Amino acid sequence: LRITIPPPPGAAPTGAAPPVAPSTIAEPAAPQRLRPPSISPPFGAANTVAETVAARNPPEAAPPRVATARAPGGPPPPTPAPRGAAPRVRYERRELLGIGGLGQVTACYDTVLGRRVAVKVARADQDPQAEQILEREARIIALLEHPNIMPVYDAGGQAGVGPYYVMRLVHQPSLDRVLEKLARGDRAAKDEYGQKRLLRYFVQICHAVDYAHSRGIIHCDLKPANILLGEFGEVLVVDWGLAWSSAYPDGPRGGTPGFMAPEQFDRARRAFDARTDVFALGVILYMLLALRPPFPTPPPGDDGGDRYRAAKRPSDAQPNLGIPREVEDLAMRAIELDPDRRPASAGELALAIDEWLEGRRELERRRAAADLAAEQGDELAEHVLELDDGLREQAAQLAEIRAQTPPWATVADKQALWDAEDMRAVTEALRVRTLQAAAGTYEQALEAVADHAPARRGLARLYKLELARAVAERHEHDRLWFQQLVQRYDDDASETATGEGKLLIEVRDPDNRAELTLSTLADDQRRLVARDPRPLDGRPTMMRIVPAGRHLVECRVGARVVRYPVVITPGGESALVVDAALAKDLAADEAVVPGGPAPLGEALELADAQPPGVVEVATFVARRLPVTFGELLAFVDDAGPAGAAAIPRDELGAPLWTRGDHGWGPAAWAQGLTDAAAATVAAFGIPVDAAVAYARWLAARTGVPWRLPTGAEWEKAARGADGRLYPWGDTFDAAFCKMRDSRQGPARPEPVGAFPTDESPYGIRDLAGGMAEWTAPDADGNAYSRGGAWYDPRVDCRVTVRRLYRAGERSWRVGFRLVRTP
Repeated sequence: LRITIPPPPGAAPTGAAPPVAPSTIAEPAAPQRLRPPSISPPFGAANTVAETVAARNPPEAAPPRVATARAPGGPPPPTPAPRGAAPRVRYERRELLGIGGLGQVTACYDTVLGRRVAVKVARADQDPQAEQILEREARIIALLEHPNIMPVYDAGGQAGVGPYYVMRLVHQPSLDRVLEKLARGDRAAKDEYGQKRLLRYFVQICHAVDYAHSRGIIHCDLKPANILLGEFGEVLVVDWGLAWSSAYPDGPRGGTPGFMAPEQFDRARRAFDARTDVFALGVILYMLLALRPPFPTPPPGDDGGDRYRAAKRPSDAQPNLGIPREVEDLAMRAIELDPDRRPASAGELALAIDEWLEGRRELERRRAAADLAAEQGDELAEHVLELDDGLREQAAQLAEIRAQTPPWATVADKQALWDAEDMRAVTEALRVRTLQAAAGTYEQALEAVADHAPARRGLARLYKLELARAVAERHEHDRLWFQQLVQRYDDDASETATGEGKLLIEVRDPDNRAELTLSTLADDQRRLVARDPRPLDGRPTMMRIVPAGRHLVECRVGARVVRYPVVITPGGESALVVDAALAKDLAADEAVVPGGPAPLGEALELADAQPPGVVEVATFVARRLPVTFGELLAFVDDAGPAGAAAIPRDELGAPLWTRGDHGWGPAAWAQGLTDAAAATVAAFGIPVDAAVAYARWLAARTGVPWRLPTGAEWEKAARGADGRLYPWGDTFDAAFCKMRDSRQGPARPEPVGAFPTDESPYGIRDLAGGMAEWTAPDADGNAYSRGGAWYDPRVDCRVTVRRLYRAGERSWRVGFRLVRTP
């Protein structure tokens, strides 16, 4: 909707000089009416809307020499009319391009210059002043020699047609058509006209308008329909028919509601300045951002002048378009209803957008550099993971080679062991350097873009690896350091910052007899003790949000209890399956070790240290205490030759027990103990095959499938699911178990269960001290002992430590315990 505002009664007649705005320039002399060019008449027949060129050169004059060349595939070059030839048509009509309220534009072919052009003529039938307006528009455009303003190629008059002017023919669409497609969600338009491209167009528009302002011309009808997009990224501002000019001040007034500045509706106002066009530019900028106008379209017959209200911000109108705040602020300033609150010039708008685009280009350059650095960091991080896998494999191979290499082996026989140790050291050093390189590359990405999400995720992943390593290796200072780094860079888990996690519990209790409680394992005098038991309801499946740390779920059925230790990590999720049936046939001297993943081993530079790792261990039942001498001697008495082979002896073969008239009596090792007390000491001095024989004998007598535990079963029974180093927690004290420093004076064996603090999370006793225990032997009869013994030093009390014994070996420090599969 375009309107023309008539002048108020008593206004100065056309041609009178009105007051000139301060930003305009001085007026030139009064212009002359458009006349035909002197070299040819203007238009030919009116019904052809074409110009007839009369090549009326004098007969005696030589025709001009014109060098012609034809581009491959192009139109033939124009040929000058021969001397004395009849007039010919210059502008041949092709098709109608558009009709407006005051004029129409036709595509024509310029037969003189051999090109297609656009010819605009007035529509005098619509407005008596149309011809004067068109002449004035042509002269105004002629004053504007700018690459973003449509140039005038030619102008003249034609009998029956009136004045005309010739301009460049543009095939690309107007900005209005582009915005319509974008508003409809046209995919091709979205791909071709992104937000940054539209803003670059806007900078060109502002430069053209700012140039016009410098020439004393205010467009007064800027809108997307009057902006044409060229084929090579150029922008052309057209339709200057309603422009206010200091050279031609008394032309028509008007514009398009919704784009006209409020002051344009003032009939008494006769001059305008740059801020009038700034308002229209602000509306255009708003539409580039929000794909909709800031002000509602007035109904037909309503000029809309009194309908301007404070517009919504583009981001409020279109919250899903990713509108930049700085550009949005600029658009809102430009459409202020008060001219004094708008930017002072179109050049100011162009500069602001240009600086923002330049900043975006710099940001994009930095982001591209950050993306590249993050990708390189990811590659290095993957290499770290590969090295971790290699280290685990090397640790297993190294443990196997160590087990096969006795201390007395020759230098040549130890070469394979040394090579494996050197290879592991090289891999460990390479891992450290690769991890440092990955972290440094991620830091480079963050230096370029401070909040670069892929780099932050990469660092969080690296530091989580190091945190898990520090926890596994019991490096408390490293644990605290990497935990802080994980919290700094981990943006993914909402519970990470709060230090909480999820505990999912599935309860299998068809008789609904079990009582469930959840306790927190807290440090109490260097031991982990259950605190604050809370009942659990909501079967058969429940979920609880609990603080990160160690917890204990207990399932009590009558007098029997099954314990489920569990670890909750910040933002993590742990799952338990609680089976009440496990407590059904449980004896008083038995404890259940529920199945699940078990953290095993420790990175210690000890010959027999269990390599670190996590192993899935099936549910089993263990005896709470090791087998005593009294139980073993009953087997000796009952089992015949197999029992005789199980008589306890020291390393030199001397018996530790002898049979007398009153039964079995201990040797000198039991000094200070009664015979009855000595019978309650954990049996030692038997080889692993005798322990296996005892388990078979007891299984045959009771019908219960007793056996020796595997190494993984023994370690899980000792340390639970949280990877503790001792059955009671992570801190050692000699008073907590039976070892060489637990009593004053020489170390001596003591009855089982003498140290109640030496108890695992499952209620199994005497695992760190008292007596080391056999685990199931291999095919050659070799076996590891696990746990510490009554005369062992502190290092042997760690549940990760083991010692290898050859088939048939006995020891003062090794006994055994029985387990069964439920």
